[in-house]
Amino acid sequence: MQTLEIISLIVTIVCLLSFSLVFTFLFRHYFLSQMHTIENGEDDLYLLDNVIEETKREKSKRRKAMRIVGKVISYLILGVIAAFFIYSLVNRFTSGVTMIGDKAMVVIGSGSMSQQNEANTYLKTNNLNNQFNTYDIIQIQKYKDVDQVKLYDVVAYRNDENIVIVHRVIEIKETDGTKTFITQGDSNNASDVGSQYKESLSYDRIVGYYTNFRIKGVGAFIVFLQSNSGIITIFCVLYCFGMYEYYSDKYQKSISKRTDFLLNTLPFSAEYDSSEDVEQTSYEKLVFKGESYLFANDKLIEKKKVDDETDMGEDKSESEVSSDGS
Repeated sequence: MQTLEIISLIVTIVCLLSFSLVFTFLFRHYFLSQMHTIENGEDDLYLLDNVIEETKREKSKRRKAMRIVGKVISYLILGVIAAFFIYSLVNRFTSGVTMIGDKAMVVIGSGSMSQQNEANTYLKTNNLNNQFNTYDIIQIQKYKDVDQVKLYDVVAYRNDENIVIVHRVIEIKETDGTKTFITQGDSNNASDVGSQYKESLSYDRIVGYYTNFRIKGVGAFIVFLQSNSGIITIFCVLYCFGMYEYYSDKYQKSISKRTDFLLNTLPFSAEYDSSEDVEQTSYEKLVFKGESYLFANDKLIEKKKVDDETDMGEDKSESEVSSDGS
């Protein structure tokens, strides 16, 4: 890794870790605060309203269908991201080519095949217009034997450093019955001899040929996911997602628990009753210097001496839900 890449990686790690910590702190604080509110009964009217809304939604077939469609789309998006991530990791450890059967998808990492160099007259003469751009994803297919390699085929091969290069065959040589090849990028003004291999390209280095199927631009995402920064980013996102799901699940359980308590305690019917039929009063009890103070809706409603010394210094909050204003 070069110095600039190392600095970039360090900055990425620091930024992502900072984001993850802030995200964790904020959402943890938010969910714990909401759970405390629910458990103390401060949102009972909201919960009863929610029960009524849920009952209405369950009766609506259209809303049911929309819910299912929403879930399916969410899972599809997560599935696509997961597939890209797995593909990127596999590609990283297989030097850029993952064969599935006799085919593979290759990410283009340079612009050497993006346009026709005027010096390469054979391109116009033979109508060779199957160029592609940087970060395109192209499909390649294995040759069955060396005789299938044709002049002007676009092939993917491994150079002397085992890096996959995708260039065009511009010359086929045959020495003592053995075929070798010379390749060149359409945008380049010189062949790959000397830069990618010594004298010529042997057949055993050819991975496959371009089938003329490509997906434009998507490769940029793959390249990022293959990088160290991309891998760290994905793990941080997964951590944040997992943390969010964990606290969200706890929050939903606290809502369900409190809702069940209310429905089992009150003769409340989601079909016939309204939250307007319920009056909520929150009480707060403070004990100070041997005296107990009871507040309701920011008003003092009771003051009395504390007989039990164990009650001294306690600070309690209670919530009462009464039906029909009683």
